[in-house]
Order: sequence, then structure tokens, then C-alpha cells
Amino acid sequence: MINNFHRLKRSSLVSIFSWIVFFLFACKGASGDGFFGTTTLTFSGSSQPGVPVDITLTTQVLGTVWPDYRIALVLPRFTQRLTQTNQTYTNISASSLLIAPSLLFEAEWLEPDFVSNYNENQFPYPNSVLLIRAKNNATIGSGSALSIKVYRENGIGPLCGFPSNTIQNISGNVYTPTPDFRIVLVEPLIHYYNETVTIQNYTFSNSGQFLHHSNYTKNETFSEFVNRFYSFATSRVVDTYNGLGDGCTNLLSCSNAGICDFCFQKCHCFPGRGASTDIMTVGMASSIDCSIHVCPAGRAIGFIASSETQAHPMLECSNAGLCNTNTGICSCFAPFTGSACEKRRCPNDCSGNGECLSMRDLARTASINLPEQYAVTYGTALHMDDTAWDYQTMRGCVCSSSWTVGFDAGETQLPEYFGGDCSLRHCPSGDDPFTAEDETNCHRRSQVNAVQGPFGQPGNKCHVDCSNRGTCDYSTGKCQCYEGSYGEACDRIAHSGREF
Repeated sequence: MINNFHRLKRSSLVSIFSWIVFFLFACKGASGDGFFGTTTLTFSGSSQPGVPVDITLTTQVLGTVWPDYRIALVLPRFTQRLTQTNQTYTNISASSLLIAPSLLFEAEWLEPDFVSNYNENQFPYPNSVLLIRAKNNATIGSGSALSIKVYRENGIGPLCGFPSNTIQNISGNVYTPTPDFRIVLVEPLIHYYNETVTIQNYTFSNSGQFLHHSNYTKNETFSEFVNRFYSFATSRVVDTYNGLGDGCTNLLSCSNAGICDFCFQKCHCFPGRGASTDIMTVGMASSIDCSIHVCPAGRAIGFIASSETQAHPMLECSNAGLCNTNTGICSCFAPFTGSACEKRRCPNDCSGNGECLSMRDLARTASINLPEQYAVTYGTALHMDDTAWDYQTMRGCVCSSSWTVGFDAGETQLPEYFGGDCSLRHCPSGDDPFTAEDETNCHRRSQVNAVQGPFGQPGNKCHVDCSNRGTCDYSTGKCQCYEGSYGEACDRIAHSGREF
């Protein structure tokens, strides 16, 4: 094996290490954690981001680090271009980087990538690497304890803040993922390849020299090539490190109702506390510290149409109530109810004699008791929100009954309770004893719609209050029989003072 790792040109080294770090992030949990013992990073000299800091690495190697091996410390968010607008590569060579103990170690600082449009999901400088080696071709023996310090005079520091990896458990606060600081053992089993080769538009050439693995074949992809190189690296996530920056301290720590983005020092509020998906009252704005509650939203019952086909938008409290921003609870205007004031209360709550159902469910319930050809729906699943926007908003009563309601044999077409609020009650039903016809026979008859039906099947019953021989008091459901009739349903005849 040729020990030439230190002779590689920086352009090749940067390209390879950017891909090494990519695979480290893509392959979290890869084998090799056992090579390093407990690892600690200490940042000192400043508690705020945007300025250089001292970086102290403390670890223990559990195997032998041979002279041609390297220890790479991956430090996302860190850069030595803290105030520069020019984001070209300006790495720090081993001869220029100030570290201690300098008699035993030397190191290079590499910044392969800069993410100019970084956000909460992508850190700036995600692949910054400190590459450490022992001087004088020395070997680091197994079990050796290492403590290496990189001085702030190098100008290296975090571009934005991050929390300590232990702060997650303090006061129940929640934070965005902390940087994935890693320590990596790199075994550079590589040598020169005297040919210029291009792999997927990547050319590896340096005066006829090419970074190349001994088992390399020209037809493998660039990622396969780098992965082959990466397969010789082992890594460990840094166990402990202190945070830098105030995070969301000035934002009430997001009121324990959001996720703190340390890098941008802003809160990502939970739903109901100002999340991007929350719908707020027109003219209201969410709080930057997640302290203001947002009430549930529903389709606006009353609102100005925005076009010929656009109306009833989703609004806080359905525009039918007021939101209490201290509790997140809607105070609904009568007659609306629900957590978002999204449904209309039934008259008198159906007087305790029925069930309050939505328009959609009213249609479904009615269809249960109707012959198949009379079944109805309210809107369709495809256009429910367009043509039947109030399918869950407007509601009505389905009145209860002590007998089975329907149009089949043994069923009665009218329910016991009726009226818009189910406050009225039918009197007992019976056949008029003074006629030859059985008025309760509803075969081929309809008490719902005499012309269009639906019509009763054989054995179906019509409901005849007081047998047509008395007056029904619908407030009580009791009959006042005419002279000559008696009984609960007035279905019995009285002759000469005698009852039959």
C-alpha cells in the first residue's frame, strides 16, 4: 500500500470528503461506532453563533490508528467564512491551522459545500470537516485518550446556533434536530491511477493522477465508487456537546407549544397555536412565540362569495362565533354549535324525542326506511364540498317512535313523534269501528305522498290517530273521543250508555 494520502490535491480531497459526509448522513447508524469511545465536543470563547470559537475534541480510540489513517470530525454549520459574502472554497491547510497539541497532531479544515438557501431542513455548510492526523508518521495506539483543541484564531465558528444535545429534556421544550456532529475513522486504501477518467461528468485528474481504489472498474457509477471508498470508514455520533446561541429564549421558549429552530431563532408552532396550517380570522396574525391559541375552523355559514363558484371558505369558528385566543375555544352565535361552530343546533334539541342529524345523515336515515327506488342522497362524495357544502352544517331532527317505522309488512308509515322539533306526539292508532274499511291497511297507500309514494307493501300499516273517532291532543298524545266512541284509540263503540 502506498502511503500518499497527504499528497492528494485539495480539489480531489474536497470532492471525496463531500461525498464521504453525504454517505455518513445517508447511512446513520452504520457499523463502526465501536472504534471510538465516548466522544465530547466543547465550544468555548463565545456563547453566540456568528463568531469564531475554540473547539475541543475529547475521545478515546479503541483500535489502532495507523500512520496513513485520518480522523475526520464532521461539523455541520461551522465555517471560517462567518462574515464573508464570497462563498468560494477557502480551506485551511495543515500548515496554517492552529491546533494543540501541535507537536503531536496536524489538521486541515475543509468546507466542501455551502447551502445558500438553507432552511430549517437543511443546515448551512452541512459537510464541513476537520481532518486530523498524527505527525511524523506516528501510530495512535489502541486505548489512547485524545484531546485536541482548534483555536478560535483560525476564524472557525458556527454560522447559526444550535441547542445542546442534552437540552431536549429541559422543561418539556422541543427543538429541531441538533447537528449530526460525527467523528470518523478514514482508512485511505487508495493509490494513484495514471489515467484521466470521467465518471458521470466527474473527472478525477491531477497531472495524470487519479484518485482510485485498487478494485475500481470504469463502468461503476460515481456513487458506487465513493461508496466503495466509504466502506472503509467507521464513525460515531458525538455523545455530548454544548449549545451555542439563545435559540427561542426571547420567544418564551415557544410557550411549550412549538418547535424551536435554533439556527433561525424562530418557533414552528404546533397546530392550534399558530401552525402554518392553522386558519385564522381575517385580520388576525399568529404569534411568533406560539402564545396565542387558534380556534378550530369550519366552512363559513355566512360569507361574501369570492366568485360565481367560490363561497363558504374555511374560517375560524366557521365565521359563526368568536375565538377566545386564551383558550382556543369558540363562543358560538345561536343557533350554531360544535367545536368550530360548524353545525346548526336542532330546534329545541329535538325536545328529547329524536336525534339531531346532518343533511347527509338525514338522507341516509330516510333511505333506510324507503323502498330502494325511493332512496335519496344529499350531494355526492366527488362534489360534496361544491354542490352540497352544508351537508354537515345544516341539521334536522329524526323523531323517535315506540313502533317500527317503514313501508314493509308489520311497519307503520308515520312515527310516534313528529314536528320540526319532535315536540308533537301522535295519539294511539286504530280502525274506525263505524266503517267497513280498515283504515289502518296501508297496502298501496302512502301517508307521505299520496301521488308519488312511496307506497306500503302488503301488511303495511297506516297510522290513524284516535281511529278517526276523536280529537288528538298532539301535545300529550292522548285522544278526546267523540260521543259514541271510547278507548285509548277511540276504537270502541258505546251503545245506550253501555260500552262495547
